[in-house]
Amino acid sequence: MGQVLTSFKDLVKVCDLIKIYKLIEIYKARIINKFVKVYKLVMFCDLIKVCKLIKIYKFIKTYSLMKTYDLRKIIFLFIFIKLSLNFNSQQFMV
Repeated sequence: MGQVLTSFKDLVKVCDLIKIYKLIEIYKARIINKFVKVYKLVMFCDLIKVCKLIKIYKFIKTYSLMKTYDLRKIIFLFIFIKLSLNFNSQQFMV
């Protein structure tokens, strides 16, 4: 790191950062192995997007098991949620 740790607080900060980094790396590896083998996570926001997509997938899977005849609603819901993920901070223009 190139800098000398001047106090115990600095050491605690470094340990916290290492824990956070390891947690993110482990979580990324699990998600990549289980759900999205091709998708490469570059930033933390990508990890959040993947988590949202997994939640949507699980919800749709449960919903389709409950009501198999309601396929149009499931497709509409999936498209709507996917669009809302794409337009994160943008507003619709009228």
